[in-house]
Amino acid sequence: MRKLLLPLLAGKSAYSIGLWGDLPYSDLQKTSGVPNLIADMNDQKLAFSVHDGDIKSGSSKCTNDHYTQAETYFNSLRAPAMYTPGDNEWTDCDRAGDSSLERLKYIRSTMFDTQTSFGQRKIRLQGPAGALRREPPLVERRRAVRHAARRRLGQQLLRRRGARSR
Repeated sequence: MRKLLLPLLAGKSAYSIGLWGDLPYSDLQKTSGVPNLIADMNDQKLAFSVHDGDIKSGSSKCTNDHYTQAETYFNSLRAPAMYTPGDNEWTDCDRAGDSSLERLKYIRSTMFDTQTSFGQRKIRLQGPAGALRREPPLVERRRAVRHAARRRLGQQLLRRRGARSR
């Protein structure tokens, strides 16, 4: 992950990130725990944050309000925020009587429907080549992109220099 985010952090010698997951599992965590955690993260100068999945308990129903609430949490973070689905928000949905594949399709269509991060300060995200052409599209496989035009220009210059020296 660090290798993929280095362009985002170019020129910075030290940085802090927020890594969290497996929240919220209870009403207390929804109303107090997560809002307090977000307030703490917003008080830091985070380069970015990542929620590593499980926005609900594995035994709870997989209703749309869980995903909507998670997006609200992610977008209340000041720093760019990224998310990767955990097993509780789709694989485990069969246990609660929901279709896991339908839930994954819903997550992909609602939480990965833009090419930007969550958070108040957004960054552009890019998927691997061919990810959108696959069936199903693997839209959750993304990385941060920063200064892509500058990198392309540098690569073109290197290719030209290499061609001249031959």
